[in-house]
This record gives sequence, structure tokens and C-alpha cells, in this order.
Amino acid sequence: MSRTTRIPSLLRLAVAATLAAMLVAIGTTPAQAATYDTATVTVQTTNVPAGEVVTLHTYSRSSTGASYVEGVVDATGKAVFNNVPTGRPLSLGLASRIGSQVHRQMLGGDPDDGDRFEISGDSAEHTVRFDAQPSAWIVGSVSGSAEALANGRVWVNIWSDITNGWTFQSTAKIAADGTYRVPVRPGSTVLVGAESKLVVDGVDVPFVTAYPFGRTDLPSKDDTSFMRVAPAAGETVTAHPLALTTLTARLDLTLANLDPAVNASVTLTSLRTGSSTISTVPGSSSRTSFTRLVPGPYLVRVALPNATYGAAAVMDLTGTHASTLTIAEPRGVLVLSNRLDGNAQVGALQTLRSSVRPSATDATVTTTWTGNGEVLATGQQYRLTARDLHTYVRAVTLATAPGYIPAIAVSAVGYGKVGDAPRATAAPRVTGTVAAGRTVNVTSGSWDADGTTTTVQWTRDGAPIIGATGTSYAVSGSDVGRQIDAVITATAPGHSSGALIVTGARAARGAAAPYAARTTGTAKVGRTLTAAAAPSGWKASYRWYRSGKVIKGATKRTYRPTSADVGKTLKVRVTLTRPGFTTTTKTSPATKKIVRATAALTAKAGKGKATLRVKVTGVTRPTGTLTVRHGSTTTRVVLKAKHRGSVTIKLPRGTRTVKISYSGSAGIAKASKTVKLKVR
Repeated sequence: MSRTTRIPSLLRLAVAATLAAMLVAIGTTPAQAATYDTATVTVQTTNVPAGEVVTLHTYSRSSTGASYVEGVVDATGKAVFNNVPTGRPLSLGLASRIGSQVHRQMLGGDPDDGDRFEISGDSAEHTVRFDAQPSAWIVGSVSGSAEALANGRVWVNIWSDITNGWTFQSTAKIAADGTYRVPVRPGSTVLVGAESKLVVDGVDVPFVTAYPFGRTDLPSKDDTSFMRVAPAAGETVTAHPLALTTLTARLDLTLANLDPAVNASVTLTSLRTGSSTISTVPGSSSRTSFTRLVPGPYLVRVALPNATYGAAAVMDLTGTHASTLTIAEPRGVLVLSNRLDGNAQVGALQTLRSSVRPSATDATVTTTWTGNGEVLATGQQYRLTARDLHTYVRAVTLATAPGYIPAIAVSAVGYGKVGDAPRATAAPRVTGTVAAGRTVNVTSGSWDADGTTTTVQWTRDGAPIIGATGTSYAVSGSDVGRQIDAVITATAPGHSSGALIVTGARAARGAAAPYAARTTGTAKVGRTLTAAAAPSGWKASYRWYRSGKVIKGATKRTYRPTSADVGKTLKVRVTLTRPGFTTTTKTSPATKKIVRATAALTAKAGKGKATLRVKVTGVTRPTGTLTVRHGSTTTRVVLKAKHRGSVTIKLPRGTRTVKISYSGSAGIAKASKTVKLKVR
């Protein structure tokens, strides 16, 4: 029932009790609940924006056929279906239309086969949940005329393992700037195509259906270069660009000398694509037209039922072209046979061997290699280039001879595939000495693929050396004893990349340091002698010698001669070390004999005294005896180390002429000086 009348609850109870008593009295039980053949189904969706279309599919129990009805999702996410059969298998789907924000899918998420359910007939209303799978997004661009874009759309096919083929997924209108955005099932293998049309004089004029890389036919799933794998829900991936081209050429053909009682067959073959179109020309009219053609060169062949008469011509069709061919009896019909050698990889050489019968004819054979509707080359050989990658390449061969019906043969190379990695025709090599401190280089070599570029990675025992990616490499001490090689990676357009190991050598120790041992400074007690500095990158250790004997503790770069060195010569032995290099030991030439230091004497008068000072460069604690004479008085003072070269003596007041004599020491020469002092 679609409607229920409400009565007060107490009254309902009373009525029910009375009816039950009456039924018991007459021995009758209550009637069974009503059943319904149809019901109203409310589909409560999630992840489905308002305005999207839900389809309800009804299946027959006796067959696999199904019918469906559509419902529009409202602002609450609901779509309502009336008169739905009960007890029948049902499923739900989302229909993808222009502007849809969700991809086509069935209940359960699969695009082709939905989860099925039934509604029972015990109720007139049912609610079913449809939790739609959120979409991923494909974006991209389409090039073409403003008309093509304004009337164009893109669509997305995904691969279905159920049907083992491509199945429609979603569609979107192309924006005025050629861009589009279309929802798609997350994680699916996706192929995007585009199409458009114009209306001319009330007639739909189609455009070429466009797939990636200029193809106009549906690629196979095995050709994965065309595909994109959709990202996760909510994420976006960019598809290959597409291009739409208008079919603008037209041929209006008239056959002269055609018997009105005979119908002729006209075959129009594109010399670019190899595709053919056949039209029957009634003898009564002698005219036919070919429309919606891709511009380019075509072979037109006319044949009569008895194959005795005919005509042929090659025409370049751009725009609308009108032509007349005259039927004439030919000398014969040429038969053309081709054999194509070569594979479809970029870089592979294609060789076409053609033979024409009858062999006695002076036949001319021309071959045009085409791809994407464009002429690639002419001649019997063609080497696939990078532009042929993913392009369907054909060889269209035409045989002509005076008075004979021409013959045409199409030899398919197939879709250009990624070529083998470039091969070296002159192998790269490592030059230079592989030793610490030296620089080695690697040559780039020569390669068989056009446009080959190379990158370098130097390796140490097979492991990449971080940052070593130039054509030269400075061998370091840490490389000693380890194999140094270069890996050349060659890449070329349309080819896979390949790596070639260029063998170097095991790194040897570097040469000894370029070092000359010498000392600088004055060979005198208290002065400083300095050994020559070590070269950059080297570590030096020092040992000083006195007349050939080691001076204990003298292991620094500098040495200050002492009294023990007086009369002796000094040398320094320098040992230079560096990881991976040959250790270098050099000894300096001997210095001059060490002489005693020179003392400088000074005196300063004070109150009843004078301060005497012995200054010696490099000696802070000179020792010896100071003798001071003034008049007939002589004073001797012993200068000890603790005095640090300064002592004080008493002197009477007045101006005095004082002679100071210093006795010297083992390392300091004697000295004397006469001064005038004014003692207060």
C-alpha cells in the first residue's frame, strides 16, 4: 500500500482484540501480509555530487539481458526510482556525461559488472546505499582549429580484464584553450582520445579521431607507451597531447568513354596511409565523388567488370578537386609484389624488394614511406628515426608502365618501437695515468644512433664516486689500490639508453713530493732556523741534527741553536707523508758553524746605584760575570739565570765614567762598553 490511515492507539488495541476474538470464534487465522510486484527504491549515494545520473539496471532471470532507467541525484545525495520490479536481480551504476565529476562505475566499483541485489515484495519502499568510488583525474591538452575545439570532446577508455578490451569510462568537453579535465577510475590503465565534427550545409563533417602521437586507430594494450596509469583518488596525472585535423579534401570524378550499360569500380588509395575507398560509378551518370578525405596524394584506379578496359592516375588532392579519366583498353595490368625486410625499432633499416609482372614491361617503381599521414621518405630503403616512435609506418609502392593499369602494394612496418641502445662505433677510452695526484680523462667515443648524447659516472671498485660526473677525474690518495673506471651512458631520441663500462686501471701510488729540504735563518745561538714548508696536501715531520747526531727533542719545523751547538753545524731531515703517495724523506744541507750570540750591554743610573743589563737576542737568561770599573774601583757581579740578564750595583753620587765588561758564556761572546752615568 502506498498510504496508511492513522487512528488513536487505544482504539486500535480495542479493535484488534475484538477482531481476534471473532476469528477465534469462527476458527479462522489472520490474513497474510500484502506482497508487491513493484516498489519505490531510494538510492542514497555518497561521493556523488548533485546532478549526476544514477542508472538502475534490471536483469532477466532467464537471460543475461538487462534494461535500465535513470535517476538524477538531488542535493541530499538521493535518486528515487518508481515501479522497480521486486524479486529480480538489480544493480546500480553511474553514467558519465559531459561535465560529470565522477567516473562511470557500477555498484561495487567495477566499470562493467556491478554487485547485484534484489528487493523483496514485502514492502512498497526500499532504500539502497551506493557508496561511489572517488575519482582520480586526467588532464591534458588538444590542439586544432577553434571550430574543432568548440565542437570537440575527449573521452577516456580503461582496460577491462572482464571484457579483455577497452571500455568507456568518462568524457569531457574540450575548453576553448584546448585543455580538459576528466574523472577516471583510480589505478586503472587509461587511454585518452578526442573527436570533433563540423556541420556543413546540414551535414556532419567528422574530424579525425585522435589518439596520442597522431594515431587515428585504437592502440593495443600491449603498446604501453600510449597509456597512463591513473593515480590515487583525488590525484591528477597529465595525458599525452592530442591533435584534431579536419578532413577537408574532396574528389569529383567523371569517367569519359564509359559505356552507359556498364558500371565501373573506382578505387581511391592514399599514397600516404595506404588505405583504400571503393565507389561504384553507374554508366548512366559516369560520375562519383569522394568526400571527407585527408589531404594528400592518391592513386585513382578504374576497373570494368571484364577487366579489359580501365584507367588510372595519381592525383594530389587538396580542397575540392574535379578530374576526368578516359576509359581506354590497356595493354595489360601490372602485378606488384613486395618483400619487406627489417624490424619496427627506431634505428632499424627497412629494405623493400619489389618485383613487377609482366617482367617484359618497362615498369617504374616508386615507394613512399609514410607515417601519421605524412611522407617520411622515398626510395626502396628507409631507416626509422625518433619521429617514427609510436607512429604507424607504411611503405606504399606504386608500379606504372605506359599503357598498363598501375599496381599498388602497401607494406606495413608497424608502429615504431623504442630502438636498441646506441652502440659505440669508436669505443670510449680512459686516457692518462691512473695514480694519486694525476688527472685522467675519458673520451666520448662515436655512436651509431643519430643525436646520441653521453653522460659520465666515474666508479671506484664498481661503486659510483659521488660528484665525479665530468669527463675528467682527479685521482686521490683514497683511490690507491682500487679499480677506477668510467661508466658512459648513451642516450638518443627514440632509443633506450645503454651503459658502457670503460675500463681504467687500478690506481697506483702517487709520486714523491716535489720538495727541496733547506733551512733559513742565522746560524747563531738564540736565533731561529726554519725548515722549508711542506707542499700542499702533505704532512711533514722534522728531526734536527747537530754535526750528524740527533738533537733530542728537536722535532719541530723551527729550531733555536743553544750553547751546545756552538762550533757545530746543523741539519734538518724532513719526512713527508700523504695517503696514497710515496713517502718522501729529504735532508737539508748543513748550516755554517753555529757562533756565539752577541750581547748588548746597557746601564741606567739611579739614586746611589746603577742597573746593568745584558741583552742577547733569543736568550732570556744569560749567565756570566759583569766587571764594572769606575776610577780606581772595580766591582764584579756574577750574572745568574735567575737575574734574567739584569743586576744592580751601588755607585757613589756624581758623574762617573764606567767601563762594563761581560765575560760571556759558552753560548754568548764577550762584550764590553764604556758609559757615563750621573748618579744622584
